[in-house]
Amino acid sequence: MGLPGQTLAWMLIPVLLLGVTCSSHASLVKVNKGLKVKQGQSAYLQDGDLQFHIPRQKDACKVEVVLNEPITQRVGKLLPQVFDCHYLADEVKYVHNGCPLLKEDRVELRLYRFTETETYIEVFSLHVNIMEPECSIIKLGPKSLEVPEFYGFSDPVDGNVVSFHYEKRSSLECSIHLSSHDTYLPAHGQLVTGEPEKATKRGDEPESFIHLRQQLGNL
Repeated sequence: MGLPGQTLAWMLIPVLLLGVTCSSHASLVKVNKGLKVKQGQSAYLQDGDLQFHIPRQKDACKVEVVLNEPITQRVGKLLPQVFDCHYLADEVKYVHNGCPLLKEDRVELRLYRFTETETYIEVFSLHVNIMEPECSIIKLGPKSLEVPEFYGFSDPVDGNVVSFHYEKRSSLECSIHLSSHDTYLPAHGQLVTGEPEKATKRGDEPESFIHLRQQLGNL
């Protein structure tokens, strides 16, 4: 009866040793200086900002942006979601959404190292320091936009809400682009230009259906 027990004990030893080896593995992150970005702008990760203890010619290595962490990427977004450890100077960027409330942000990253026999995974954070622009063209006014009801409209955006201060010349052109694809903002509505179309009631449909039909393309 003693022999089977001894055999089981010998079988467990390599498994326990393997677990200790994996848990005590040194960090693969060599340099993590974080990132500095001006409010409302974007900044690229440079070679000296983030480096790893992984030779380029030896193993494959990828970095993934973790999206399901609620306290990360609160005022911006790191793009692309997956990139190579040996990224180019104009490949990985953090896009700030212009929110003036926070002076720093954090991006959760998951590092993958692929060897011939194993896959190593390490989770770490990239700190983002948000700075005031040296010369801000955008000036927020004393008034904020308010929507009085669901599916309602705010007052028009005018100089009391936001204004732009720059040297106006005939050769200088100023335009505004809404980056909804990068920032997913506005989160609960959309900006419209011109006079909003007045929806009309059809038959005995409820009032709430009018705005819903408008959102679905006036079907």
